[in-house]
Amino acid sequence: MCKKIKMTDTMLWLNGTYAGIIVENGGDIFSYGTRKKPFQLFGRRSERTSLKAWWGITNTAELFAQLQAKCGEGGLHHFFDEVLLRKELMELPEEQFHEEIQKEFNEEDDSGLRGQVIRDVQIIREMAQEKALGTIIAYDYCLAIMLCIRGYACGYIPFERSIGMAIVIAKRLQEHFRSWDEMNESYLTGYEYWLRQNEDADQSLEDRIKALDEVRDMENSPFSLPWDMELCHPGIIPIDYGLFSDNTTAQKEAKSMVHITLHLNARLRPIDRRELYEDGVDETLKKYRMGEIVGGGTAQGKNGEVEYCDIEISLKEDAIEAFIGFINSVPIPKGSYFKIDEATISEKSCLQRDKIDVGQLEGLALYLNGVDLPEEVYKSCDINYLVEELDKLLECCGQLFSYFEGNTETALYFYGESFDKMKDRINSFTEDYPLCRQCRIIQIA
Repeated sequence: MCKKIKMTDTMLWLNGTYAGIIVENGGDIFSYGTRKKPFQLFGRRSERTSLKAWWGITNTAELFAQLQAKCGEGGLHHFFDEVLLRKELMELPEEQFHEEIQKEFNEEDDSGLRGQVIRDVQIIREMAQEKALGTIIAYDYCLAIMLCIRGYACGYIPFERSIGMAIVIAKRLQEHFRSWDEMNESYLTGYEYWLRQNEDADQSLEDRIKALDEVRDMENSPFSLPWDMELCHPGIIPIDYGLFSDNTTAQKEAKSMVHITLHLNARLRPIDRRELYEDGVDETLKKYRMGEIVGGGTAQGKNGEVEYCDIEISLKEDAIEAFIGFINSVPIPKGSYFKIDEATISEKSCLQRDKIDVGQLEGLALYLNGVDLPEEVYKSCDINYLVEELDKLLECCGQLFSYFEGNTETALYFYGESFDKMKDRINSFTEDYPLCRQCRIIQIA
């Protein structure tokens, strides 16, 4: 379970943006990224299971991709607001309206979404006929803030990055709206639009309104905080990490490409390198048309143990800033860096030629003696049990990234926020468990 962070007014303000969801799901509105009992007993595993079920998020790269979608063209507000602005279409008589949208969306697209697009336009028209509508940008931004905070609760991003990105998004909300009520109205309109799109959803607009009313009546409610208060946190410089990168058509056109080598100070088997980094990074690069992964490699010592690995990336030159923001949101071991191949940089470019350091995780390697212990120890002990117990002890502190099986030792590689903290957490177990006799623990990042 993640440690409970001391609450500030800024954190409470951020919780206020998705207060209805917190209350409906048994959350604690007066804590940052944790739930009320009994939900909190299940800790990070429960949070990750929930985030995967609802959002398809299983790692940092997928979290960042969802955040960029919500803050950019992938959000519901992008299509909704665009259609709503077409007043001439919205005000057509019923029969003419249906003829017009059938004509406009006559061509079937590659994904077969024509029917859904037409239905979405119809939903927006129906809603516009029932009441005056405005932007639903609050719906996407509020969900983005929620994902920033839940990403921290899941262990996908550190607290500093979580609250930094959340503050950036929250300030956008403050620019768009003048009060909590105005923001909540925009959010609820977006929520209603989503519900009408998903008729089978086991949720209701009435329950969400009721939850918001409950929050409004709470003592020390976030809604009692000034809407335009200064949002900040000690030691945190809010950075958007490319969340609001402009995705205009002109930018999507082909640009000059640069070659980047991302050097990972991580001892990963090739399959772990792909699962932990390459798949997610490549998906994000392609999704936002920034580039793609073009190769990768692993450096090994004389005994076959991995020492480090590289990922080769082809990237649009004008996407470097967004890439830096993205890669800094990915949990990478300290000592890692990326370097741009100078031969691929245009002459007029002012891109940094030197290597750019990245990474915030520290690494711990546990080497188990595979030859010198009594035979009975190897027969009676189970390394899978050992890994499970260490995983429990390192909950919200570190996790197993990879391993190595050598001729005389088996190495387990853990990465987390602090080597010392991870070592302290597992010391008692490694001292008592027979399979850990004569083991070595060293810092690897």
